[in-house]
Amino acid sequence: MKKILAVTLALCMVLGLAACGSQTTPSNTQAASTQAASTPAASSEAQGRTETYRCSLGTASIGGNFNVSGTALANVLNANMDKFEMSAEVTGGSSANIVMVHNGEIEFGFCGENIDYVGRRGEGWANGTKYDKVRTILAQNPGAVQIIVDEKTPVYNITDLTGKIISNGTTTGGGVLAANEIYPILGVEYKARQDMGWSDAFTAMGDGLIEVCMDLGGFPAAAFAEYASTHAVRWVPITKEQAQKVVDVYPYYAVGTIPKGTYAGMDEDYDTIFTWYKFVTSVDTDADLVYEICKTTYEHKDELAQGAASFKWLDPKNVLDLATPLHVGAIRYYQEIGLELPESAFGPEYQK
Repeated sequence: MKKILAVTLALCMVLGLAACGSQTTPSNTQAASTQAASTPAASSEAQGRTETYRCSLGTASIGGNFNVSGTALANVLNANMDKFEMSAEVTGGSSANIVMVHNGEIEFGFCGENIDYVGRRGEGWANGTKYDKVRTILAQNPGAVQIIVDEKTPVYNITDLTGKIISNGTTTGGGVLAANEIYPILGVEYKARQDMGWSDAFTAMGDGLIEVCMDLGGFPAAAFAEYASTHAVRWVPITKEQAQKVVDVYPYYAVGTIPKGTYAGMDEDYDTIFTWYKFVTSVDTDADLVYEICKTTYEHKDELAQGAASFKWLDPKNVLDLATPLHVGAIRYYQEIGLELPESAFGPEYQK
């Protein structure tokens, strides 16, 4: 992971939501779209399938960037792949998606590089269980720590979160997991934390029940953008020096800057912490299918970016910054286009 990730973004907030079909709804997820009535078995070949392949894509809570991006991706793949139906599912976010992909409860998911890196080693949130069956297909966009308060709330730096009532999103989402790593390093000791989806969290902040909302997510994030556009807010920065302290401990983070104007009220460049967000699947997923998905996604980047602003960052070279293995089907695609992949891209299942 590169230590410094400088970002220049031409702001374009084009976010879309649409429905699509599904194979199954895991017990701990809620379908984000209309469910399919039947689930015939898939052909083992990606191209020339004789029966429709139906699958689920784990995203995050409604209003989050994963949910918007997942719906856009499912729509594009469904429209451009023969006999293929993907459904974007509402889930608990990064770690929940990793667990479900590893366990075979869903076929695909979005997660943070930081969450995957820790989970495959059984550290941190994984609590000793190694979720090492997850493999990356692509890295679609950087995620950033974003901290927002009402303008009247006396919080000006991340250290001012001490003694405040905060929300970092859902318990298994990227915000909570990042907070558990970042807060101790920077000496933040909050008064109370309310874990909930962002729609509920911003309703609570508007009612004065929560003082701070902090997430690690793509930007612009729909729920954050909506709140900032309807309230007088302050964006609370993490200085470059503070960010570097975190990077020194956790190499999957980077020092980064969100350009001014990305959100209402963000009148200056916003210093913070970055990581990469990824589209993942199981090591057991058919290699030809993953190759086809990977190739189709890159071929329709412009269409994807119309549905979710996060895909404006989509570039094959993004995977060069990762410290976690790629799926063999994705490796085939990247090698075909001439990328020289790092050693970390090859899992033990890859035969050179």
